[in-house]
Amino acid sequence: MANVYNVKLSREGLSGGISQMTVTYKVSFNHFERITADGKIRFREYIELWGDDSGLTGGDDFLYRAPTSVFDSSSSPLTRTRNFNVSNEILDEDWGKDEVYARVRIVPIIPSGDIEKSNTITGWF
Repeated sequence: MANVYNVKLSREGLSGGISQMTVTYKVSFNHFERITADGKIRFREYIELWGDDSGLTGGDDFLYRAPTSVFDSSSSPLTRTRNFNVSNEILDEDWGKDEVYARVRIVPIIPSGDIEKSNTITGWF
């Protein structure tokens, strides 16, 4: 199974109450993922922002899910960087100072077959 590690989150304030979020992380692939189909197993990436509440106001709060992306296992380790813009209102998750972290999940895209319906035959069977 692919391993995600060294996840780092940074923020740059933009005009209009917008923040540009940057998530960088590394992925290492196992032997099977590297050799299968010449390292072209595809993965779907899910990046979420969460508010870290440390149990003071309950569990951590889901804030935002970035648009998904797809990549392949052509090199290992692989460094990925994603940028996306988020309203500061979304990041404002606490009274006072806010604490936000990114959670990265990757899922292999399993090759699938095709389904097609035939014509309809009629009769008294």
